[in-house]
This record gives sequence, C-alpha cells and structure tokens, in this order.
Amino acid sequence: MTSSVSASSAASSALSNSSSSSSSSSSFPSGWAVYSADKLPTAAGSITLAGGTAGQFNLCASAGCNASYASVSSGILTVDTTTETAITEQSYFQLDNAFKTGGYPKSATVIARMRGNSVTNLKGLTIDTAFSEPGESGPRVHLVLLPNNHSTGMYAGALDQSLTGDQNVYSSDFDTTVYHTYQLSVTFTSATAGTVRVYLDGAATPILEKTLSNLKQATAVGQNYLRIGEENTSEHAKGDFDWVIWSSDAAYTPAQLAGALPAVLGPVSGYMGWNTYTADLFPTATGSITLAGGSASQFNLCASAGCNASYASVAGGILTVDTTAETAVTEQSYFQLDNAFKTGAYPKSATLIARMRGNSVTNLKGLTIDTAFSQTGASGPRVQLQLLPDNHSTGMYAGALDQSVTGDQNVYSSDFDTTVYHTYQLSVTFTSATAGTVRVYLDGAATPILEKTLSNLKQATAVGQNYLRIGEETTSEHAKGDIDWVIWTNEAAYTPAQVSGLLPAALGSISGY
Repeated sequence: MTSSVSASSAASSALSNSSSSSSSSSSFPSGWAVYSADKLPTAAGSITLAGGTAGQFNLCASAGCNASYASVSSGILTVDTTTETAITEQSYFQLDNAFKTGGYPKSATVIARMRGNSVTNLKGLTIDTAFSEPGESGPRVHLVLLPNNHSTGMYAGALDQSLTGDQNVYSSDFDTTVYHTYQLSVTFTSATAGTVRVYLDGAATPILEKTLSNLKQATAVGQNYLRIGEENTSEHAKGDFDWVIWSSDAAYTPAQLAGALPAVLGPVSGYMGWNTYTADLFPTATGSITLAGGSASQFNLCASAGCNASYASVAGGILTVDTTAETAVTEQSYFQLDNAFKTGAYPKSATLIARMRGNSVTNLKGLTIDTAFSQTGASGPRVQLQLLPDNHSTGMYAGALDQSVTGDQNVYSSDFDTTVYHTYQLSVTFTSATAGTVRVYLDGAATPILEKTLSNLKQATAVGQNYLRIGEETTSEHAKGDIDWVIWTNEAAYTPAQVSGLLPAALGSISGY
C-alpha cells in the first residue's frame, strides 16, 4: 500500500464503528479483510481478516506455479511473468474460504487498487473469485485487466456460459496502464444465477454489469477462494497491486461505501466519506446537507432564547451572517447539526474544511466554526474556531482551547488576512475526552497555522454534546462573514496533501487542493 494514514483502529475496521449517527443510514460492512501489499502475499500476517485476526495467501498449487515472478516494494505487489521463457508458468496467490457459505442468496464486495501495463496486447493481472458451497460447484467471477483482444479495459472471463463462441463479458473502455480502484459487487441467487457489477474509481455507473442465469462455474466442487496475480498458461502478464479488500456482507454500491473503507488505506478517490454543505440552500432548508453515502439532512437553528435566523441569508451559493444590524449584542445566529462526529470510543479523529472569509471592519469578529465530539453520556472535547480581527492582530483563534493555563486560554494562529476568502482545514485527533491534537491549515499549505497538543482540552458545555455549528455564537459582540462551503469526514485527521484531489466535485473553488 503506497499511502496510508495513521490509524489506531485495526485494518478491518469499517465506518460502522466510527460514523456519526447523522451519516447515511446504509448498512456498512461489519468488517473488511485487507491485503495492503506491505508483505509478500504468502508472508505470515500479510492479510488482516475481518475481526482483526491474521491470515495469508498460499502460492498456487499447480505444477507451473512460480513465486519468483512476484515482488513487493514500497507497499506495491508487482507480478511480472514476461521474463519466463515458456508461457506455461503462473504466479498467483490464493486464499481459501474467502467468502461466506451457508446457502443462497449470497453477496460479496471486493475492491482493489491496481494497474496493468503499457505493453501492446500484454494482459494485466487477475482478480479471481469463487463462491461454491461445500459439495457443489458454485459461481466463479474471473476479472482480467486488458489490453488483450479488446481495445482496453477489463473483462470477466467466460462469465456468460449461455453464449457460444466468446463467453467473456467486457467492460467499457478505459486506460488500464494507470492506477484505478476496481469494485466487484456480486449477488448470487443460486449456483448458476446472479448479478455481477464492476465499478471504476467509485463512480455510480458500473463499467461492467450483467445479470445471468448460466454463470461460469468453479472448476472443482467446493471451491471458495480469492486469487490475485497471474493465472494464464498461454500468455505473459504484468501489473501492480496497491491493495485488495473484501467483505461478504453485501453487494455494495460505491455510494454506500463512502467513508466506510478501512482507515489503514488512507483516503481513497471516489470513496471519501465527505458530508457537504455548499450554501446553495439556507442551512435549515430540507436537503441543505448531503451526508456521506448520499442521504440528505439539514442544520437546525440554535435553540437559545436569543437565536435569530433573520441575520443570515443565502445568495449565489454563499451563506452570509451579519449581526451588525441588531441593536443589542445578545442575539445569536448560528446553525447546528447534532451527532455530526463520532460518538464511539476514543481514539477518534475528524477533518473539517471550510471556505470562508471575515470582514474589514476594525475589531469586528468574523464567523465561527464550533465542533463538539462528546460520547453519549459524557462530556467531550470542543474546538471553537473564530475568525479575527478581535484582540489579536489578525487571523484565527481556538477559543479557550487550552484549559491548563490561567488568563488567556485561547490558542492563536499565525497572522493572515481574514478579509478575503481562504480555505481552512481543521484536523483533530483525540485520545481521550481531554487530550488530543488540534491542527488548522490554510489554503492547503503543508504547515499548520495553528497546532496544539494538549492534555486539558476545552470541554463541551453539556454532557453528550456532539455537533457542528456554523455562524455567529457570541452574545457580547457583533460579527459578520461569509461561508462558501463546509465539508467534514470522520475517517481520519488528514493533512492537506492526503486529501488533495479528493474533495467533492460540487464545491467550486478549492484553492490549495
């Protein structure tokens, strides 16, 4: 695996163990099995199975099997049989009993990041799956990267047994010489009938889709396996695997898995679990928020006596909050989404990114992003970011973040101009309710403008508070500012480099990403 993010959870952890209760209602995998190519497939512990136990592949057992054509370097498994003088040898690796047994219907999802090669008519590598029940020959789905006898893309070898001649099922065309993320989702209603779909890079429309009543069968009774590598005995092949994960829980769509891939993989293009507010609708409007997984939600207006929505407006995809017109300074105009972040046990992490600006009025605050991360029944950490100018030169501060000091407990950023739009990234990791690290990045730069590791963090004001707030919270000053968009994910505390190119497409301006 080429890029990963530090994660304390096991590789098999899915979002079901870490999602917010406001996230998509999809049923997430109870556990992924993971091969991350940090070791040769046959090395002990090369696979982390669902539930966290260790396993490994076996080298194929036929006479022509040769492990010497496979190598692992820098988290990539390369299989290259082009140097063999004969073309009868194979170099693939097999995990037996990889998928559930127990009768039909049955489903599974396999996702792999891999690439083929740029040699004309030289095949890429294979993902081969068999789903037999004990004592039967069950369905087999055998995916091969092209180029071969098709323009380019992927095919499911001999999948459609109802045809005469070419029984392969071909994908739409795409470039196999660069890394893509391939998702195989299958549902079988019997040993010979079912639906096979292959998705590319998390796109909603499959590149290969077929419902058949005469599926390809495993070559022997009882075969139930996952194979990766090169199986062909009549051609050479070459390609690279970054990682492979699989689950027998269901035949998921990519949208259902947004934010639900194992944390050890790091951010994966097409599968980021972003929750999104784009300011196309008023915060309290139905559907103003798109949650990870695609379902809709909305903010609620703050509930205190001084809350007033009339100071907020939306125009041209911008949320403006301006309380300067109020005669008293006791009113507030902020919007809250409850259960926005993980409610499970520590450690927990999150990343929030917002494009916003303050104002040019001397000593008039900009707007606030306020986050609370409590567990149910407990008080947890709170990070409240405020745009200046205020009592600091200019920039941003985290209000009362450092409870270990007397006097001014705010943590201040380096100085920058808050009167123009910037992209702010908040990345947090908490090891307990009172301890953790807070970082804020500006416009995708690698060095944080605010960074603090503390053992006495500011706490939420009430037990169980877990929320995201945007707007104006102060009851002693006016404030004014604009928010273009806000996105957040519970996957990890990412750096800007880790999410570069992986922000939602609908945001518009994403300077630095």
